[in-house]
Amino acid sequence: MATMKSIDDIRRENLEILIDERCEGNESELSRRLGYERPTMVNHWTAGRKNMSSASARRIEQTLELPEFWMDSDRGLYLRTRAAVKHTSATHDSAIKHSKSAVIKELPTAGRNNLSGVGRDEYDQNVAPAPTGQRRIPIISYVQAGMMTEAMDPFALGDGFEVILADLDVSNGTFALRIKGDSMRDRFSEGDVVIIDPEVEPLPGDFVVAKNTNEEATFKKYRPRGSDVRGDMIFELVPLNDDYPTLHSERDHLRVIGVMVEHRQYRKR
Repeated sequence: MATMKSIDDIRRENLEILIDERCEGNESELSRRLGYERPTMVNHWTAGRKNMSSASARRIEQTLELPEFWMDSDRGLYLRTRAAVKHTSATHDSAIKHSKSAVIKELPTAGRNNLSGVGRDEYDQNVAPAPTGQRRIPIISYVQAGMMTEAMDPFALGDGFEVILADLDVSNGTFALRIKGDSMRDRFSEGDVVIIDPEVEPLPGDFVVAKNTNEEATFKKYRPRGSDVRGDMIFELVPLNDDYPTLHSERDHLRVIGVMVEHRQYRKR
């Protein structure tokens, strides 16, 4: 009886697919796209020395413009079907007539209706069962976010939190915010929820929460601009809506307090 794959095995297989098909088999190329100076982390993932966190899986999906949770979907069937179709395509026409039914019988039932001459690649099966979240994450206000410090637990800011569940591998200080206004339109709409991990280091293009010296928090796109004489990172916070101004860390006295690791959108009626 076949054993069920773990999420770590699935992510490792999908990483190998991406390296082969998007990075010409080059782990260093994937590392470069993810913003790593060296391919050490990708090497650890592919070799199984370290398991990939949910936050890292979401980062890979965003960087390579893949559907959310692509990394968590078992693509073993995709690989088996593609290999079978390539094998039959290389066979003489008369042999294909005799082998086609056998190939279909050998494939799992879920793939039979997708063989239309070129295999499973024709069918965009882009959904998979999602695990039920067990981690409790509080949704706090922007005022409370402005009060955050490096060592503060969001639950300590007050009572009466709305709590959401997630399956993310995040730090204990992780919190969530609801989007307000339209400064991040059209990717983020008012009422969307973003989950913020204060222990993730921002990379170019990440979405972050930052605050100023007046303890006012804002959610924007992160754009680094080098370092100052003290070695501190200079950065801009960029709204996606051009009607709003770009903020500058030195001019506006900003400090990043967390990086978005998940974005939840809800149906607007």
